[in-house]
Amino acid sequence: MEVEDEYLVSCLLQDETRFPSAVSHLIQDGVAIIRLPTELECIPSRAFHNFRRVLREMDVDRHRRGVTVLPNDTDSAHATGYHHLGGLSRRYNRYRRGFIFSDGNECVVDTMFRDTTRRLFQLLHAIFQQTISALEDALGLPTKWFQNQLGPTVSHSQWHLKEYIDTLSSASSSSSSSSPPSPPSSENEIRKQDNDGDDNDNDNNSNDDLSTIRLGTHTDPSLLSVIIHDRPGVQDDSFGLQYRKASKGQSSRGVEDPSADRWNHITATGHGIAVIMVGSVMAAISANQIPACRHRVVKGFNNSNNTIHRNDGNDHDRVDAVVPTRVAATLFGRPAPNALLQTLPCPRWSQSIPVHTKNKKTPITFEAWNARVARKYEKSKRNKKNK
Repeated sequence: MEVEDEYLVSCLLQDETRFPSAVSHLIQDGVAIIRLPTELECIPSRAFHNFRRVLREMDVDRHRRGVTVLPNDTDSAHATGYHHLGGLSRRYNRYRRGFIFSDGNECVVDTMFRDTTRRLFQLLHAIFQQTISALEDALGLPTKWFQNQLGPTVSHSQWHLKEYIDTLSSASSSSSSSSPPSPPSSENEIRKQDNDGDDNDNDNNSNDDLSTIRLGTHTDPSLLSVIIHDRPGVQDDSFGLQYRKASKGQSSRGVEDPSADRWNHITATGHGIAVIMVGSVMAAISANQIPACRHRVVKGFNNSNNTIHRNDGNDHDRVDAVVPTRVAATLFGRPAPNALLQTLPCPRWSQSIPVHTKNKKTPITFEAWNARVARKYEKSKRNKKNK
């Protein structure tokens, strides 16, 4: 799929500080928030509108023509299609349903859905690419180092368009026509499932109210992830998205940062906001000099201002009803399967990366690294079940 778009890039680069500033936050905290140009807000708005339309149609007819429903045993790493509530991975999707787009493939469904989601992908990838370019400048890497060594990301990335269900009663209602796996029926089951993950990605803080978790603590298997939420303009709250700073307790001034040891709310969301997070692949190739962002989604996003003003493309503005669910689009910018994951050649880290880390054996491919992570996850599940 061809995604480089001069209009998108020129809009994004109108503010010359937008991406350098974001990179500073990514290196320090693992997460950054950027304000998108107002003229680009119509892109996510139209895609989200068509996504919700298709979901409503599927609630009426689970076999809606044009929708490819993914079986639960599908290899989600390279899947393209729709999954029901709780499908593919019960741990991660028990409160989610929606579409997965992998390796440059599209879900056609119908013309409007295809065109608007294609445009949203182009925007997400343009944000990813401009952030990567700014990161190359900040680290003193050659121009297009990531694309030349690990790409092309446009044809190997994955992105999701997902609806999050806030309450179990809503989940039962939304899924009644689809018969997906049931969501957990008790807090004990939620606790059991939240403990079924990798130790490095899972937060088992006994002080957490696990009944509020809608997407458990994890890091993304990406270089960078880009998230846009379905809300009008810019809203000054997290819409349920929380993160832990990756700065190891120190601020850029070297003083202790109390926010690094607790959950923090993303400060703004909406069609005019892109949330960027460091993924575990970036952490791996930077020898953890750019740590991955641990994040989660919690219950409570129905209480926010979600009145959506739409433009149907014919200059006819209208107002949809207050939306009852959280919808988000997330791009996982990732390397090609055969790309070798090797330590970034960054001069500024030459003294801080241990020698044994620099002189590792043959670099591992992204595909092999992904498989190793999956094996570690399955081993962790077995060990915890045997305890």
